[in-house]
Amino acid sequence: MGRWQRDFTDEIPGYGASTARLRNTQTAATSRALVAAAVICILRAAIVPWIMYYSNPASRSSPTDLEIVTASILMMCVFTMAAMTARVAPLGVALVSLAVFAGVCTHDALNHPNVMEQGLISKTLIGIALARAVMNAIMSRTM
Repeated sequence: MGRWQRDFTDEIPGYGASTARLRNTQTAATSRALVAAAVICILRAAIVPWIMYYSNPASRSSPTDLEIVTASILMMCVFTMAAMTARVAPLGVALVSLAVFAGVCTHDALNHPNVMEQGLISKTLIGIALARAVMNAIMSRTM
């Protein structure tokens, strides 16, 4: 911000305070979206193996319950750590979280193409939460 911009914004009462408050609101929204993604991951770790076991006996061979639970818990840990650091650098953390999620989904689709649709609702909800985190992070950066 140049000197003339700083002088101009200093003349408007409360301008700097409202911009900072709005930026803090956007970073808090980024953090909340990452927490939502972490909560969905832990619910996915609890629910999807149970649904896979009881819904389709033919799908019991792949992937194992341990793989799903491990991947979901690791993603939950990544998203929780990202939520804790989102106040400092929200855009970088949100993009890293989205990249981790895309990598896990790609790995799952390549290794187990016959059961790709299982857990599709949870994957969609996590994707929406991460897209929301990226959007809020971009909004906080443009303030």
